[in-house]
Amino acid sequence: MWALIAGVGIGVVLAVVAGRMIAGRRQPPGQRAAGRQDVRPTLAQTQTRPIGIMDHSTGEAYGRLLRASRGDRALAEQWIQAEQFRQPGLGREAAIEQVAARLQAQRKGPAGG
Repeated sequence: MWALIAGVGIGVVLAVVAGRMIAGRRQPPGQRAAGRQDVRPTLAQTQTRPIGIMDHSTGEAYGRLLRASRGDRALAEQWIQAEQFRQPGLGREAAIEQVAARLQAQRKGPAGG
């Protein structure tokens, strides 16, 4: 009697496992590998704090710096900080203007052309 109950129990367990394996094969590969996926909608904009007045710079001179650095803002910031280091007491905007003027003069060359 116990052997019959144990045999039926093992059969049920094997049937459930086989059923899950077959159901898993019917899912697309991405869903099968990920299991439960996060269903929260993604945000179009993930900015968590507003940009302060000193967190960004715009203007013609800063635009020249960005073009010279090929869009690398970190490199442009290094140039600005280096200029401020060379001339203590120089403000950020003045440093941007001086670096941009120097880059423009270098680009024109010694002949002024």
